[in-house]
Amino acid sequence: MDTFLEIFMEQLSNYGVGLLGTFAVAIAFSVFYGKNTQYNRFYLISQGFWVLFFTFVVLIFVPCLPLLNPAIQIPSIVVEAFVATLYGVSSGFFLASLFPNLPRKSLLFIVPTFFTLVFFATGYALLMLDVKFLEPTAIPTLLLGVSLIVTALGFHSIQTVSQKTIFTAPRIGLIALGSYFVLLSFGLISEAKSILLILYGLTAIVVLIAQIGFMEATAIGYQNALEMEKKKKTLVWDVAPFPILLTKLMDDSVVYMNAACQRVLGLNDEQKTTLPFSSFFTKPEKRIQLIDLTKQNQIVDNFEVELKLRNPEKLVWITLSSRIFELDGELVLYINFTNITAQKQTEQELFVQASTDTLTGLYNRRQFFALTEQAFAMSARENTPYCVIMLDIDHFKSINDTYGHDAGDIVLKHLSDVMKETLRKSDIIARWGGEEFIVFLQNTLPENGVVPAQKLRQAVEATSVTVGDQTIRFTISLGVSVSQTPDVAIIQKEADLALYHSKENGRNQVTLYSPDFAQMPTEVESNQ
Repeated sequence: MDTFLEIFMEQLSNYGVGLLGTFAVAIAFSVFYGKNTQYNRFYLISQGFWVLFFTFVVLIFVPCLPLLNPAIQIPSIVVEAFVATLYGVSSGFFLASLFPNLPRKSLLFIVPTFFTLVFFATGYALLMLDVKFLEPTAIPTLLLGVSLIVTALGFHSIQTVSQKTIFTAPRIGLIALGSYFVLLSFGLISEAKSILLILYGLTAIVVLIAQIGFMEATAIGYQNALEMEKKKKTLVWDVAPFPILLTKLMDDSVVYMNAACQRVLGLNDEQKTTLPFSSFFTKPEKRIQLIDLTKQNQIVDNFEVELKLRNPEKLVWITLSSRIFELDGELVLYINFTNITAQKQTEQELFVQASTDTLTGLYNRRQFFALTEQAFAMSARENTPYCVIMLDIDHFKSINDTYGHDAGDIVLKHLSDVMKETLRKSDIIARWGGEEFIVFLQNTLPENGVVPAQKLRQAVEATSVTVGDQTIRFTISLGVSVSQTPDVAIIQKEADLALYHSKENGRNQVTLYSPDFAQMPTEVESNQ
């Protein structure tokens, strides 16, 4: 083992500078971060130095192999030929870096192979010329040095935004290394390990410094490009005829708002960035819903939101489109929207016409069916009771005959107003037809449904309607259902039978349905 260590240390002493130097320079060229033309150039140069690094590994360890295993005997001419081959491969990578714009596959194999063959052809030609002042064993070193010089001379400088050349120093470092190898091959200088170490070290350092400079220049270029792009977008947004705003995803603070958006929201220049956009929402939770949808779908269109404006105070409806992108290192929500208040008002008017009774403003029979279906579903989920009240005006035909149909309409509208004032907002009130009305009481036991029914009866009895110089007083009869089946027809029939019972027993009263009523007729004349 002592002999192995001695030989190893001797080889390390001979080639250690080359091993350490090529490693440092290869690392310096390898760390280039940009996937672009310069990345290809630096990558190929680093590959060349990695091959040289491997060459010195071979020169150090091959002489030691016979000491580890006597059966391994490698002739020196084989080692010299292998080293010359590695020099040729390294030169191939160096010269391939002159063509960084070629396809990556060509750069990694075809071009280096071509220049490697050129290396061997040139070496063979020099060998055949038998140049007296050039030893045959020095030809690989000569060609390696020439390759480094050509690579450096063909290395185009990159200009920073300040027009300062930042890759001049690395180019000089490569020329210095190449010149050293050329002079050494012609015997013009003797091998000086300290000088070679300095050349390797300085080259590695200036390459790293240049890389940092290029990174800074590229970052500045990117920043300028982003600023320019931002200005272009802002210019387009400023003149856009539709409202546009940007809000921070984190806290909803407004980053940008164009003039069209200011006009819709009624804000001046000082106010436009002081309030979060969601503060205008009548339902602030809609912002969370909007963000979730945008994250899920990337782009959201036709998202409807109702806004409450401050100046002047009014409600408006908008339909918006949104997407999330990064601005100045922070995620923002881009929103553009259209004012659809007029459309919503038209839709509401059409809905009212289709779902309410024209005379009284109460729900019509069709809307009552639709709403009770929803109420049945909620009661099933929450396991809550319900009941229905049917009512009509006592002797309504007599009112029409005595005071006229216009007076009868006034009485119907007055009863509708009393019902809305007396019953709960959660109760579903509808005009069933003629002088008949129906009420769905949610979360109410049937026996408890008698209480609001009595309250309503008393309120009607205590009121009157004035038509011209005449005062009309009237009463109502009511019936309350008991079944808990989710079928409007069944519970309406129960309430109707209970109502008939109230009529039969003197009117102006409330009756809770009983199964005994099932055989009773369901129609009651209006004048009874």
